[in-house]
Amino acid sequence: MLKSATLLALGLLLLTACAGSPPAQRGTQRIINEQGHVIGHSQGEAVTYYTPRMDQRGVVVGYEEQVPEGAVIRSLDGRKIGVRYSDLRSRNYNANKSGISIMVPSAAGGTSEQ
Repeated sequence: MLKSATLLALGLLLLTACAGSPPAQRGTQRIINEQGHVIGHSQGEAVTYYTPRMDQRGVVVGYEEQVPEGAVIRSLDGRKIGVRYSDLRSRNYNANKSGISIMVPSAAGGTSEQ
């Protein structure tokens, strides 16, 4: 009787330990500036700001989020539209280059220059 009561108590203890509430998931919140551009995000206590990308006229056309492999290129509304890979082999020959950028324009929002 004592053995079965001990096993029952141990099983009940194990069940309550495993049935605890899951850790709270903290969602990512976007940081938006006065112009309505997504300029960063916050996740819990960590805040990440993006670096603006400008065209030849100095107009902001997107933002870069720094990641270990290079950077993620984002549109003004925060969508991922490209990546920039940092290749250390090419830095030996051209130290001023930051890497190769690959951007994929959307089908609906593509611009056509004539």
